Amino acid sequence: MRKSDQIKLLVVEDTPEKLQAIVQSINDCRLSKEGVIFILETATCFSEAQSLLQSDYFDAIILDLKIPVMPNGESRIEHSKELFEFVRDVAPYKPFYVLGLTSVPLDEVGQEFIETANFTIREYDHDGDWLNQLMNRVSFVLGAKSGLSHYLNNNSGLDALIITARKKNEYDPILQQIDWLGDYNAPRPELGEIRNTFGKINLEAGASVSIGVVCLDEMGLSHSAAVTAGLVSILRPRYLAMLGMCCGLKKIVRPDKADRPLNSICKLGDVIVARDTCCWDEGKYVDNDPSLTESPFFNNRAVDKSPDPVFWKRVDRFLDENEEELSNDIRSLYESYDLDVVQSGLIGDVFFSADASVHWGPIVSGACVIDSDEMIDTIQTRFPRAIGLEMEAHSIYSASASTIGLQPNTLVIKGVADFGDGTKAKPVQAMASQASYRVFERILREELCRLS
Repeated sequence: MRKSDQIKLLVVEDTPEKLQAIVQSINDCRLSKEGVIFILETATCFSEAQSLLQSDYFDAIILDLKIPVMPNGESRIEHSKELFEFVRDVAPYKPFYVLGLTSVPLDEVGQEFIETANFTIREYDHDGDWLNQLMNRVSFVLGAKSGLSHYLNNNSGLDALIITARKKNEYDPILQQIDWLGDYNAPRPELGEIRNTFGKINLEAGASVSIGVVCLDEMGLSHSAAVTAGLVSILRPRYLAMLGMCCGLKKIVRPDKADRPLNSICKLGDVIVARDTCCWDEGKYVDNDPSLTESPFFNNRAVDKSPDPVFWKRVDRFLDENEEELSNDIRSLYESYDLDVVQSGLIGDVFFSADASVHWGPIVSGACVIDSDEMIDTIQTRFPRAIGLEMEAHSIYSASASTIGLQPNTLVIKGVADFGDGTKAKPVQAMASQASYRVFERILREELCRLS
């Protein structure tokens, strides 16, 4: 059953017998017999109805035109009028339709209420004229909900959504990099407790785009997949990006020790754009299988996830044509920091330089934080092409690919902040996250210019 085949209905009526008869009539109506599900809530007074309307959405309301303020109080037309005005002007969720139902002659209530396209008044009778009126409107609502659902599933409601896993070293530093237009600190109430910031940015002269930044506040594949799927369903972004920091593979400790060109090796502060992802620990552990030559106990069954191929073709071309310019942009970011202070905060045989590179290739994801040379070697043996390691990329591409309707153009972009080998580079974490935003902003600007 689709949600568009359900009708949530609030009945406000203080007479128990009449309330029971209305509910029974709805349950026995022709639309119920045709398979429409009516989800009914009832209230007997103004205060009960107001409480429900402040916290929940209803497709339609049946409103008795003489109700009390509190249970068992005096029923007056004024109280019903105040509730209707609350629905019209104050309630956070507006119904499609309100049916005013009265047991007194219409001329006694007509002067207090003005009928509109979505508010009509009917006398309550056992012949069912009021019910026919309600069912006709409900049929319209069903069609409107179905059309709205199709529209939302196939159109974008937000230009770009950025997702981060951590607050201190990803969400906060990325917010500092964004050049917001006006008052940007406008969290979306429908996201509940999820940390979020929404606003607009100006990528080109006179062209502003809507953007949101969300923090998952938790690392890991399952959490990021579940929350990302929900965010895409609610916000319908045209572009979706997972930004932040990651572990670099194929590392270089110091430039003078490189045995390959620097642009083929991940350094601290480099940025990786995930061309494809898979789970490094997705497979089967077995004993004594002679076919497993590279890893004697592990049968690799990882499934690749990647961006939309048409979208990736554009991104790949942009990265190839603008690699030097992107590197210069990251360098200017890093040079705004005191690099001597940054280097002094590094622990172990690790080096940081402002001369960053941008790489695009495979990133592998897993459920564990890796801080072990031996485990890094194992992962690289299983995935020799991988250039990055983290805990969310695979789930982000999976959630995006599973979207119902229009799928967002999705990228995972991470800055290298460690090598998973015990060396520590905490001063670089926030900088690497900011660099990932710099690269995404350039890609987004290119994409929106193409659309315009």
